[in-house]
Amino acid sequence: MPELPEVETLRRDLEDAVIGRRVTGVMLYEPRAVRHPEPEVFVSRLRGKRIVGVDRRGKHLLIALTDGWVWAVHLMLEGQFLYQEATEPFAARTKLAVGLDNGFQLRLRDVVDLAWTALVTARERDALLGLDALGPEPLEPTFTPERFLACLEGRRGMIKPLLMNQKILAGVGNLYADEALFRARIHPERKANTLTDGEKRMLYTALLEVLREALAHRGTSGKRGMYRDLWGRKGGFQDRLRVFRREGEACPGCPGKVELIRVGGRATHYCPSCQLKNPAEVAVQRP
Repeated sequence: MPELPEVETLRRDLEDAVIGRRVTGVMLYEPRAVRHPEPEVFVSRLRGKRIVGVDRRGKHLLIALTDGWVWAVHLMLEGQFLYQEATEPFAARTKLAVGLDNGFQLRLRDVVDLAWTALVTARERDALLGLDALGPEPLEPTFTPERFLACLEGRRGMIKPLLMNQKILAGVGNLYADEALFRARIHPERKANTLTDGEKRMLYTALLEVLREALAHRGTSGKRGMYRDLWGRKGGFQDRLRVFRREGEACPGCPGKVELIRVGGRATHYCPSCQLKNPAEVAVQRP
């Protein structure tokens, strides 16, 4: 799933490529991809608008338009949002093509039919898209170690599902939760209330470190390679993953091997030697 680094990469690319461009045509090939309003209304309202800004909230792309409208895109599991010349052939499973006044199109493609789009007013944006329920943005300056500790205060669940809970923290998913927990040497099944403040601070540092590194390398495309940037290029962070989808391979931090388990229903990659589950064992290893 495209997570914070991938969607932020797209946001930055869009900011460079499409600010000031006007929508000249809207070709909707899969009406079910439109979450709001009715597909016919979506097409008629989007046509003729000019792009005035690009924002991101969690995993949502938010394209600001004239007259107070916001065009939202969520790529879900394997969606792609591409900037291509109108003359370029369409890839299979293209759901939407939005023509711009420079001869290019913004195309939404998804082979598993989960990506969606919507057109809302700026005033109703957060309520209709559920953005008002999202937690803080990890890369915002206001996201301090103290705020991270406050996010986990009083929570007794396993730490990995908590990191992925968008109401607690916006934009973090399966991949970056695994990578951050490995760097912090915290077992993904550890209960949050068993973590010391020191461990939580290590996790905060590891999380920001891995998100920033992934963003610097334009995201992660992974083994299936479905994620693409705005121009259809793969990200580069998959070559730097330490545990995610590396089950059976040597751990980069010890002589052990990376293992695969399920935590909270999600495939989870970790090193059982580096990431101990028992807090008493952790205390012995790291006094």
